[in-house]
Amino acid sequence: MNNTIELLEKERKHALIPFWVLAAMLIVSLVVFYFSFPIGFIIAVISVAVYAFFYAKLRKAYVKKYKELAVSFALEKVFGELHYDGGDGFTKEYISSLGCMQMGSDFESEDKFSGVYNGVPFESAEVYIADTTTNANGMNSTTEYFHGRWTVFDFNKNFKYNLQVRQKGFCYAKKDGGLFSSAVPMKKIRMESEMFNYAFSVYGADEHEAFFLLTPSVMTEMLRLKEVIKGKMLFCFIGNKLHVALCDNKDSFEPPMFRRLTEEWVTNDVAGEAGEIAAFVDGLKLERKIWLSGQ
Repeated sequence: MNNTIELLEKERKHALIPFWVLAAMLIVSLVVFYFSFPIGFIIAVISVAVYAFFYAKLRKAYVKKYKELAVSFALEKVFGELHYDGGDGFTKEYISSLGCMQMGSDFESEDKFSGVYNGVPFESAEVYIADTTTNANGMNSTTEYFHGRWTVFDFNKNFKYNLQVRQKGFCYAKKDGGLFSSAVPMKKIRMESEMFNYAFSVYGADEHEAFFLLTPSVMTEMLRLKEVIKGKMLFCFIGNKLHVALCDNKDSFEPPMFRRLTEEWVTNDVAGEAGEIAAFVDGLKLERKIWLSGQ
């Protein structure tokens, strides 16, 4: 790991060269301003444009190597055997096919990795969904639907109907049963816990399955997760998969630019993402066959 950190430190310093060149050129432009404002202004504009181009290119290369070398290594230490896709993520078609999120014109997904935690297979990726519209004056307006991590866990029961549990404040989710949908329509289901109903909204086509799945212990754990995890959560039970969408407006696995990269930084950076996955598996006890035994 030490050799990897040293290599990445060289990449980080290399990526900062345009920044230091820009600083020097801006000082020069300030001096020139004193003698000729137009020339000084032109130097400043050209310097900023050149900086923006080269800095973005070099930073992208540095971040890519950070994810490929350091992040993948740190994730393997947590999860053991792991597949890291780096720049790839979920496809727009895949997320859209789930039918649980509104899909806008803009979609991005990256940093996908898959593995097994405590016997539960999972795959996880950063997802960004937004919609950009243009008004009559040609001005663009973007509404962000989702920005966070989408994780899919293998579930040990195949449910006949889909079930949704939305944390209050999670916007732009949608439920089955629209006008042009062949799915069984979902309805809002009130659970026996008023505290849970205050924090979450449950939508499903079958109340029996909802009560069977959302036992008092599961609802207690969801309430606990709400307190310890930053962001708004959406739980979707679809087929034999549990989809957990955590909208926290956070970019995953971002290395430092203006401070030294250390092994501790990498560990802490990965620990957040790994900790959330562990929290869902351990908190909801996904490794147990409770849904089959009815315990």
